[in-house]
Amino acid sequence: MTTSQQQRMNELSKRELQAHITQLQKELFSAKEELDASLRTLNEIEKEKNLYRDISRSSGLEHLLDMLGTQIEAVRDIDGYLINLVDADHTCLICEKISLPQEFGGIQSTYLKYKFGFDKIEANVKAFEAKESVFINDNNIDDFPESKNRFERWKMFGSASVPVLYDETSSIGSVQIFSQTKDIPESSVKIVQGCLSFFCRQLKNSMRVAELEKMEASFKSAQEEQKKFLEFVERVNSLTKVDEVYDLFTKEMLRRYGFDLSGVVMLRSNRLVVQKCTIIDDKYTDLLNEWNEYYKEVSFALDPFEGATPTSFCQKTHLMIRDVKDIMDLPMSEKDRRALQILKNPRTFLFVPIVKDEEVVGILWLFSVSEPIAITENDLSVIKLLCRFLGAAIDNAQTYEIVEAQSDKISDLNASLEQKVIELNELATKDRLTGLFNFGYFQEELQRRIKEYQRCSGELFMSLVICDIDHFKSFNDTYGHNGGNIALKDVSSRIAKQARDMDVVCRYGGEEFVVILPKCDLEGARVFAERIRVAVEQEPVETDADAVPVTISMGCASYKPNETMTEFINRADEALYSAKELGRNRVEVAEE
Repeated sequence: MTTSQQQRMNELSKRELQAHITQLQKELFSAKEELDASLRTLNEIEKEKNLYRDISRSSGLEHLLDMLGTQIEAVRDIDGYLINLVDADHTCLICEKISLPQEFGGIQSTYLKYKFGFDKIEANVKAFEAKESVFINDNNIDDFPESKNRFERWKMFGSASVPVLYDETSSIGSVQIFSQTKDIPESSVKIVQGCLSFFCRQLKNSMRVAELEKMEASFKSAQEEQKKFLEFVERVNSLTKVDEVYDLFTKEMLRRYGFDLSGVVMLRSNRLVVQKCTIIDDKYTDLLNEWNEYYKEVSFALDPFEGATPTSFCQKTHLMIRDVKDIMDLPMSEKDRRALQILKNPRTFLFVPIVKDEEVVGILWLFSVSEPIAITENDLSVIKLLCRFLGAAIDNAQTYEIVEAQSDKISDLNASLEQKVIELNELATKDRLTGLFNFGYFQEELQRRIKEYQRCSGELFMSLVICDIDHFKSFNDTYGHNGGNIALKDVSSRIAKQARDMDVVCRYGGEEFVVILPKCDLEGARVFAERIRVAVEQEPVETDADAVPVTISMGCASYKPNETMTEFINRADEALYSAKELGRNRVEVAEE
């Protein structure tokens, strides 16, 4: 082979080697891209897994909405958003979470809880009902008149309302996102839809929980209201001085219906004379003083031309002015004109006849001087009935007699409360915090069991275990009342889980619990108590702040023939005291 041939062979080998290296570099670069893509996919999967975990651990609707808001804020080119959820009655969407550009931060809270009625032509409503995203810009904003004001006020360039779909057939709300500089792209909407797919199920569950909590709060409020009302009726019935009746009744009317000033005007010597006026807040003291000073000298003849008060009296009917501002320019009596001047900012006026034995004997005033009051027909019916009751109560106070007619006047009110009273009685045996039987029920049940034991001539055993959480005061001081409540509920649950169906588990008071053990001797009670002690000790209580170890001390006693209930309880209590003295976190039994 010649030298030139050898050179050509070497050059060919170099080109082949270079081409091979280039190919390897391309393959290496491609492999690196695939690896990077895989790592990105793994990172996304890890983010999704963490998001699922955080969502599942969410403590409530508010926290869940905060998490969702964080995800939406991470989407590019979005300047603000609203998260709207359907209300419990499915009559509107309610804005539960909102984020506006910084320049509108001052009005952000104003739109929280804003309602989008289903009868309005609005983008969020359309997205909710159509179950598809609705895009808005300058070209079509006129198609949504209820959205236009916000669109222009918040300087939106483009907006998209995305339905929150629980499944293909049902929507639970909408999310509105907007930009001040560009139209919202489909890609941003798809990202938001992806976020919502993570959250929708837990959102629906949290909405249901929130609804149940609201119902529970409403029920508790109704219970408390009915209790107060029964106490009010009882107190009015017991009063024997007319001034006390006026004072109590006017204050109750202000408390129940939210008016600012209440008064009683009674027929005296063929004229209507102001007897008592009451305000809801001390800030109206100066107004009340001027009002009282005026009515020291002013009364009403039984002539409708003298004003609204005698008109209501003579016509035997109520008069309601929902907003006095609407009638300020209309003709009225000089006395009424002067009254309005004293009130300065009169809004809602209600005049209701006070009736005794079907005869009008006076007028009840209910006035607001801050905001209009929304009085429903049901409210008005109750107020009318109360005014009949007031007439009877005044007569009772004046004559010092309790007449049968008085109970007839309030029978309608008692009928409306009867169902609530029944429900209250059903709840009377349970401790609200722990769900266990309360102390009153424990006393009645133990007394019944003792009588049953005595009838059987002692053929069956019966034991008692009293439990006390160790160092609970220190626990409460450290973790607060909320932490203490968590501990009480947790420990009570563990005690209940160890009990048989026939056992009676009760909250004894404070951090103490007691268990009645029918057909159980002292050794059985000790074994049962030891199971409770272990169950409490082995798992810490999960408070909001930390997982806290808790222990419990217990005293056991078996019933002795012919001993009293107090003696029986005292022996168990003494055993508990011994357990505390001997170091706590232990079970002690009373001597046989």
